[in-house]
Amino acid sequence: MKYKEIRALRKANKLEEALDMAIKAHETNPADIYVVTELAWVYYDYLKNSLEHSNFMQFFEIFNKILSLGLNFSYNELLRERLLWQINNAGWALLKLKYDTSRQLKQLLQIASHFPPTKSEANSVVTNMFIAAFKSDKKAYLNLIDWQGFDNFISE
Repeated sequence: MKYKEIRALRKANKLEEALDMAIKAHETNPADIYVVTELAWVYYDYLKNSLEHSNFMQFFEIFNKILSLGLNFSYNELLRERLLWQINNAGWALLKLKYDTSRQLKQLLQIASHFPPTKSEANSVVTNMFIAAFKSDKKAYLNLIDWQGFDNFISE
């Protein structure tokens, strides 16, 4: 039951220890969905930390590690929603910068497109952020619509 130990370390904010244990457990048994999920949550904590320090390069590296785990985000709703909020936070932080961040925003959309579009608040908020980001970039805007379609917006 390594995943319980990993979770306990993560919740005790011992992220380095949790990450080491999770990576080793994942290497030993890559099919153990509980270990994979706990590894994703450890990466999530690192993801939040990278955003707090505006380290966008690290943010993208960590996010790609999460995606490489092959989790099915249709079934892991809590993690999916939390990751969408982090995408939203990263997007707004990029939009506030004084220099051109269109490349990073497109990269962020590419990452977001790994998540199934759903009728949820997090999904709607992320979509609104991308609408603001791509209002003058027709191609990126069309990529957003290709990902979302029109059926997954929350009506007020």
